[in-house]
Amino acid sequence: MRANTVASWLDRDRLEHRVRRIELAIAALRERAVYRHAVTGTTPPALDGAIDDFETELAAARQQLNKVGYRG
Repeated sequence: MRANTVASWLDRDRLEHRVRRIELAIAALRERAVYRHAVTGTTPPALDGAIDDFETELAAARQQLNKVGYRG
């Protein structure tokens, strides 16, 4: 665990915001996927791929956040 310095607090805060932004992006992409499926009956593979990519990025960001001692 890292020391409780201003730098570590700022790093944790930056990671928390990054996680939240990625979560919002995933939610928006999922909403679009549901709409596209309802309208056309299919979801574009690129849209599914984008969701998968963001989920991978989210897992990595959460892992980094755990490393800096996230308690939320």
